[in-house]
Amino acid sequence: MHRLVSTSLLLSAIAVASLATATEIPTPITSSEYEAAASGEVLVQAERGEINRGQVIGFVDRPVESVAEIVIAVGDHDHWFPDTREADVLEQTETTNLVRGTTHIPVFRDRRWTLTGDYTQPTYNGVSCHLMEYDYVDDDYGNMDACFGYWLVCPHEEGSVVKYVINADLGMWLPQAIVNWAQRRMLPGIITGLAERYDELH
Repeated sequence: MHRLVSTSLLLSAIAVASLATATEIPTPITSSEYEAAASGEVLVQAERGEINRGQVIGFVDRPVESVAEIVIAVGDHDHWFPDTREADVLEQTETTNLVRGTTHIPVFRDRRWTLTGDYTQPTYNGVSCHLMEYDYVDDDYGNMDACFGYWLVCPHEEGSVVKYVINADLGMWLPQAIVNWAQRRMLPGIITGLAERYDELH
């Protein structure tokens, strides 16, 4: 489910109200990560901490521009992103977005969130890529303490290498079972979900 609300001051007003400071500086995909992903390996990391961190890198055998478009279309993430129940766009421009949604977490209550997104096209090692950084908005809707990270989509031959990073504080202690869920289902499912979504649209 998605909808577009044309309210020109909404994004800036919420950004000022949230005063979000949590960030992770995006890092390029390394040559060894490119090689591993291109060979079919899905590289997954999931770590518990004060803020829990997950990362996945994988190859999507679909055109990079199309894969980037799927990532940027945040209001449609509930069609393919693992365990996303809702994704409603509150505002979107060519380079920014504001989206509100719900993610199902096994055993625990669903997590609700509002995220701001910023889209750029950086060049790493001479390769033009698509980057979308996101951050949590501390509003009355969400029930998390933090959520920030980024998407990086870069071309590789006729396909795309995708890197997704999430840092999240769910506002509760995170048991090992949730880490296992992220490693086995949620993070790898992002790579397969992108390919399946492309096939649905084309």
